[in-house]
Amino acid sequence: MEGAIETVRGTRRYRTTEEKRLMVEGVLASGESVAVMARRYGVNANQLFHWRKLYQGGLLGTAPCEATKSDLQLLPVIV
Repeated sequence: MEGAIETVRGTRRYRTTEEKRLMVEGVLASGESVAVMARRYGVNANQLFHWRKLYQGGLLGTAPCEATKSDLQLLPVIV
């Protein structure tokens, strides 16, 4: 085909929410620096910082400190 433009597809890797959550939990549990862990996982440190922020805000699955509906109980109050 004359005049066609060839495009090269990048090597962008799309991570699942589960993969992101596991990486963030690894950082939080180990106490190692985010930069070291990012190199280990093969991601940019800024990306891992962003995922950690989402995780702590409850936007990347459930954070360990969050209570689920089954954990909530109503208690009677007497005034």
